[in-house]
Amino acid sequence: MGDIDRDGIKEFGLPATMPDSPVISELVPFRYAILALKTWFVAEEAHLGEALIGSISIPSAPNHRFNLLLSTGFDRDGGERLGAWKTHLVADALFTNTLTQQPYSGRLDAHGQGTVGFSIPNHPNLIGQTISSKVQILKPGAGQEVWTLSTLGQTRIVP
Repeated sequence: MGDIDRDGIKEFGLPATMPDSPVISELVPFRYAILALKTWFVAEEAHLGEALIGSISIPSAPNHRFNLLLSTGFDRDGGERLGAWKTHLVADALFTNTLTQQPYSGRLDAHGQGTVGFSIPNHPNLIGQTISSKVQILKPGAGQEVWTLSTLGQTRIVP
C-alpha cells in the first residue's frame, strides 16, 4: 500500500472479512486490514498522579512540532477529526484541553524522534478507565495543520 499516513513507514494491507460490518459494495465484499509499525510508545498501565514519558518516532517528520492528545474515550468509528485525519479519540474535556492548550508539546529531532512527559490527572474517578492517546505532528509553517498522527496509545489507570 505504501506510506498511506505520511509517517515515513510503509503500511501493508490484507483483505479481511468483517462480519460485524456491512458490505460496502458487491464488487468488493471485504475490507482491508492495515498493518503498520507502532509510532507512539507509552505505558500500558499507570497510577493516579503518575508522571509518564512517551516516545514518538515519525521518520518523515524531522524537526516538526508535535502535540500529545489525550482522551478518556476511544471511538472505533473515527472519533474527533483534525482536518481529514480521524483521531479515534472522543472529544471529552481532557481531549479539548490537550488540543487547545497544548500542555504536552515539543519538537521532533532531525531523525523524527521525540519524547514527551505528562502526568495522569489525580482524579479517583479515573481508576479502572483507559486513557487513549495520539500524537499530532504539525505541518511546518502551517499553524495547526496536521502532517500526520501517531498510532494509538492506551494506558489503563490502576489503583
